[in-house]
Amino acid sequence: MSREEVESLLRVNEGKRLTITFGDGVIQSVDIHAADQDGLGHSGPAGENPTHFWTRFASVRDIQPK
Repeated sequence: MSREEVESLLRVNEGKRLTITFGDGVIQSVDIHAADQDGLGHSGPAGENPTHFWTRFASVRDIQPK
């Protein structure tokens, strides 16, 4: 996915749970909190603690609805 696709999908899905494949191959279901100019704020796996992470858009390889 392009950075623009990632950013667009995350912005329209704020407040929802999505399954994200990160650049290192890790796949997690996370709650999307917010997106800024460079990345997204999200929960840990399945909403677990810690509840606040921030990841650059470029570090997201794929996004799937939960």
